[in-house]
Amino acid sequence: MTAHVVVEGAMDEALIRPILSAAGIGDARFYVANGKSAAVSTARSLLVSNRSPVAIVVDADSYDPRAVSEHESTYNYLLGMASSPERFRLFSAIPEIEAVLFSDPALLERITGVEMTDEDKTEAKYRPKHVLDRLIAKGVPGKTLPILLANFNNEDFQRLSKHPLMRSLVEFLRIPAASC
Repeated sequence: MTAHVVVEGAMDEALIRPILSAAGIGDARFYVANGKSAAVSTARSLLVSNRSPVAIVVDADSYDPRAVSEHESTYNYLLGMASSPERFRLFSAIPEIEAVLFSDPALLERITGVEMTDEDKTEAKYRPKHVLDRLIAKGVPGKTLPILLANFNNEDFQRLSKHPLMRSLVEFLRIPAASC
């Protein structure tokens, strides 16, 4: 059984797919939604229509533990109405999926050609997408995240797979389908 991964947008898939592949998860089927609500709706449809495990990866859009917990509770409740909890898992990128890239500053600096300041590193904890956009504009104007990711090699993606969110996602997707 192929596992399903539902993400908020195309940029999320562009980042997550090669990380999963580098971690040995090459057969996951991706569904790109347009935002959190659409991601939850897509996941609910998948849970009702098949028996495969479903991973839902969304931005928490917050660094506040209470806000993150509240959003997770709401989405888990909605998903739980469609299926038993062992068949799905919600993964919240805190605060945004781009934070995965900042887990390896040397890699990010190499690929953008911009040395991050201490201010960049601090701001990236709270606004990683904004800082990433600024670094890209400064180092490689006119480029986009998918174009930059094309310059990563398998080892680069393996390094990113060590981020706690990615490790958890990989572990969930490795669960035998029979247990779902």
